[in-house]
Amino acid sequence: FVDLRAKHVVIFGGGEVAGRKAAYFAHEADVVVLSRSFSKKIAALPVKRVKIDVADVSDTELQTIVKGADICIAALSDSGQNNRIGRICRRRKILFNNANGEPGETEVVELERLKSYNKILTKTILTHVKTAIFFKAKPSQGILQNGYD
Repeated sequence: FVDLRAKHVVIFGGGEVAGRKAAYFAHEADVVVLSRSFSKKIAALPVKRVKIDVADVSDTELQTIVKGADICIAALSDSGQNNRIGRICRRRKILFNNANGEPGETEVVELERLKSYNKILTKTILTHVKTAIFFKAKPSQGILQNGYD
């Protein structure tokens, strides 16, 4: 297990999915959310918000943005941009979760939701990722787990 306090989390996207994922990390980690706009949920969280259109950002600029990140989450509606962020993260060996596009190596799972999946489906989902981040029902209590049964 790895303590998420003081970890640097970069989230691309400002909508519902990005807001939910930002809420998981917001009270434990240093979180930066990058998007053209931000939902009310994200606006209410103690996170740094950077207004940016990823489509207008070069790969070199994206590399600078994710540099030093422990975890990167792409939750944009554009799967092509999410996949581009994922490729950059893989090259930099940054844990990556893709909400919409090619699967990343990391899955963010709320434990309460995990209970609702049947065992076979859960095992199938988790065998396709290298790292799973599990959260208790309260989004601010994250635990990073490498490997699973």
